[in-house]
Amino acid sequence: MSIYNAIPVPENTYGYIFIDIMGAHDYTNDNEIEAFEIANLEISYSRDTIDIPDSTSVVRPRELKTERVTTKEYSNTNTNDSKEEWNANCIFASDNNMEYGYGLLLDANGNIISTVEYDGDDQHPEQHLADRVVNYWATAKRMLDLSVIKNRIAAITPHTKVTVATESGQVFAPLAIGHDWRDDKLKLTLIEL
Repeated sequence: MSIYNAIPVPENTYGYIFIDIMGAHDYTNDNEIEAFEIANLEISYSRDTIDIPDSTSVVRPRELKTERVTTKEYSNTNTNDSKEEWNANCIFASDNNMEYGYGLLLDANGNIISTVEYDGDDQHPEQHLADRVVNYWATAKRMLDLSVIKNRIAAITPHTKVTVATESGQVFAPLAIGHDWRDDKLKLTLIEL
């Protein structure tokens, strides 16, 4: 009989764990057998790989414990003159060999996502987000506050891209859309894309 201090389970296993402690009873004589106690029973989750040999003649190697962090920081910089920092607290995140978390992203098959392919390059989605924010703010962006007569402009939604008749025909996205009901004017706050 082999006794191990860990039970190996396949990756991406999910569900409930049931532990039945049956006790001891001699059914042949209908007598109770010697009482027993259970001490230090523990159920824990570990992402460390455990190598369970298939026979007792094989010496089990040491189990490698990996130190993992509970938070991860992704960053990038640009040469913009702005010294402000931007932070995003991602409660849902990809797996980057961190401690187990409840907000891990899953793919369509239910597997935990570590990286995603962006233009042929595998990246953590959080790093891709940081890179996109840095690229967007690498140059200064114009913001316009406009007031136009409502019936002289097409319907504008938050998904609408607006081209303003400027020297370069810049494209803007609406930050805020308001309506002055008395004068029937549409008030727009736009930011350059």
